[in-house]
Amino acid sequence: MLGHHFWLFCHKLGSILSVSLLVCGLLRTADAQEVNPPDRGKPQRIDDSGTRGDMILFQPRDRGLPGRRDDGGTRGPATCLQGNPPVLSLLLPKTNLSLTTVPYPRFFWYVPETNAKQARFDLFRVDERSRQRTSVYSRMVNLSGQPGVMSLALPNKGNIRPLEVNQDYYWSVTILCNSQDKLPRKQVTVDGWVQRVSLSQNETALLAKSTTMERLRFYAAQGLWGDLISTLADLRACKPTDTSLAAIWRQILQSVDLGAICPKGSSEAIAPQPLLQPQCPKSN
Repeated sequence: MLGHHFWLFCHKLGSILSVSLLVCGLLRTADAQEVNPPDRGKPQRIDDSGTRGDMILFQPRDRGLPGRRDDGGTRGPATCLQGNPPVLSLLLPKTNLSLTTVPYPRFFWYVPETNAKQARFDLFRVDERSRQRTSVYSRMVNLSGQPGVMSLALPNKGNIRPLEVNQDYYWSVTILCNSQDKLPRKQVTVDGWVQRVSLSQNETALLAKSTTMERLRFYAAQGLWGDLISTLADLRACKPTDTSLAAIWRQILQSVDLGAICPKGSSEAIAPQPLLQPQCPKSN
């Protein structure tokens, strides 16, 4: 009888030990799974904002037009511009021509530190044969005196017509050093060109399904400077602390050699400057 009880005791003890070992083994397996690091060999996902480590180099089309996208950094009594770089500059590629698919595009320029109070924006339609200019839009813009990138969108209202496709338009920005001066006033003017182009149905459909990063790459590859810079400026306005977007902005400025206007030949002087009109579009 005693032997029988001893056998039952050992049998139960063995069952308990087996269950315990099984539970402990499962717990150890779970712990090992929790502390294992993720697979570092897999690429990180790039989100729609445009991101990490991506290079975008603008490819301008062959056509260029005469113009002066910067004032050369002139100092002295003939100008009211200071700072580093002390230049007024349109944000344009070296061709001086901005291509866009937008009927009412946005225009960008860099204004340095200045004691001037106002600048004047002008847009003209240029006749292909006679080269005669017809005013499309003109506006005075107030200056804060602080350096940065300013922008102005052609208003879609009143009698202001949209840009015609494949039509040349000339635009300029003039800083009036002292609006009270008698003529000729001290002023600094920079000028360039803009042209609206159309996309094919396939390209339009492709863009409709593209991520933001893919759209930026498309604009850069197709030479659509106006669409590229406007889209990126809107992204930066909506995500001002996103360092990856700031890096892409810097890459784009370098790719069009805007740095050539700077004293040291580097776009680093303009790229870090703030957007002075940083409203985030509602659509974003």
